[in-house]
Amino acid sequence: MGISDEIANLRRAVMQLDLAIEQNAQGLDAREACKLLVSLHEAKTELGVVYSTMEKAVADAMGRDEEVVLDDGSRIEKKFDPGRKGWKHKDLASVVSEKLSMLAIDMDTGEVVMSPQEVAERVLDYVQPSYWRIKKLAELGINADNYCELGEPKTSIAVRRAK
Repeated sequence: MGISDEIANLRRAVMQLDLAIEQNAQGLDAREACKLLVSLHEAKTELGVVYSTMEKAVADAMGRDEEVVLDDGSRIEKKFDPGRKGWKHKDLASVVSEKLSMLAIDMDTGEVVMSPQEVAERVLDYVQPSYWRIKKLAELGINADNYCELGEPKTSIAVRRAK
């Protein structure tokens, strides 16, 4: 039996389990329901491990390709994350605000084209409350890697289903 057959069997088993839960969960007491939920949670974690194993196999199979488009229109994208951490938030914020301040003035005419409030609002184009937007920073000519520690690079796979 090949991997494809195993995945098909797993999907059938998951659908059967969902049906069994819908049909039988009403009569469970809280303690028994909680025990079953713990078991299901463990199975979800184990499936995550299996998915990660397959994700690595796909990344290896793709080699240098960054995208594979399947016959059904689904796209598989390989993404690289350098594992940024230890951000120098104040330094980076200072550089971003300086660049935006320069963009707020038309260098040819000296005219102010953005108010201070508009400049502050544009900062959100480059940072979110929990992360910096790397591509947007690059648009300002800022290399985010200069403002953080780089950890172990990670490769991830994004699955974009056909519409």
